Amino acid sequence: MACAYASDEGWDIVGVFKDVGVPDNPWNRPAFRQVMDIMRAAQANVLVVSHLDRIARDRRTIDAICDELSLLGGCLIAASSGFGYRPLQ
Repeated sequence: MACAYASDEGWDIVGVFKDVGVPDNPWNRPAFRQVMDIMRAAQANVLVVSHLDRIARDRRTIDAICDELSLLGGCLIAASSGFGYRPLQ
């Protein structure tokens, strides 16, 4: 779903990442840390997830992720709901 959304938007897909059987806290997930490293290196500026609960299950964690992405000039998009958190221009 996330890849189809990104393709429909005309975005290049830098990678597909998935953590399986790891702690619920995204900051402790290897694939999530890899995604954030890519965002910090400015190799991507949009993080697309299929559903928000794939990245975090509580609003505070989602807010913290969105805040960090915003500081990097990036944003988070949930393909299923159209939720998007984009930095102010």
